[in-house]
Amino acid sequence: MEALNAAARELRGKHDGLNVTGGIVGEGNPVVCTKNLYDAQVMNGMTGTVKHVNTENGGTVVAIFDGREIPFAGQGGSR
Repeated sequence: MEALNAAARELRGKHDGLNVTGGIVGEGNPVVCTKNLYDAQVMNGMTGTVKHVNTENGGTVVAIFDGREIPFAGQGGSR
């Protein structure tokens, strides 16, 4: 899946991504929540789509789950 996502980023001219648990994600990539995040009401197994990646200051990813934007820290950070 990571190779497919990298190829998709390349085709869209998006070369940046952010290291997160399980690989590198970029805008438009599908994601799966792997633990319950009760405060965000995102549960293990829910799928979403990366809306935005910011690689500055440790990095953040905003993913959309059930129509809601949920921010996540890059590798080494917390949700």
